[in-house]
Amino acid sequence: MPMELLGNGCLRVLLTGEEMACLGFSFASLDDDEPTHTALLSILRAARRETGFCAPGGLLVEVLPLCDGCLLLFTPQPPARPHRVGGPYVFDVGTPDALLQILSGLPPALRSGTDTYRFGKGYRLVLYITGRLPAPVQWLLRECARDAGAGDAAAAYTAEHGTRLNAESGIRNAE
Repeated sequence: MPMELLGNGCLRVLLTGEEMACLGFSFASLDDDEPTHTALLSILRAARRETGFCAPGGLLVEVLPLCDGCLLLFTPQPPARPHRVGGPYVFDVGTPDALLQILSGLPPALRSGTDTYRFGKGYRLVLYITGRLPAPVQWLLRECARDAGAGDAAAAYTAEHGTRLNAESGIRNAE
């Protein structure tokens, strides 16, 4: 069972039909909690031994059928955040300078609830806030970014397909 720890923190696992059978894992059993849970725990234990993969929070698990087997993608979920209305908000930002301008213009309370990602040839900014964006922040984002979606699915897609930047210094060094 080939396993690969991806640069964005996700784990990719390929299972052959034979390996699936050995684990008692099948597409028909995906809705049955016990066999699926047991098989996934077995895979995650093996992944921890082989790759060091560890997800202290929750996991998003995607199972994609292949010709003889399946592809599993395990995406670590960020720690639970307070319940929010309207967010998270996701924005495409073209340059590191624009991203730094946005981050420096955000109030400190908003800046602490922000994730930044290298995404394709540009960047993505994810704002985790409760309620609507304040008007000055909306203006700043209209000037320096493009709306890329809202909600948990948009944030998860960004986390899965982007490379997270840890600090403003990471943004400056990413160019």
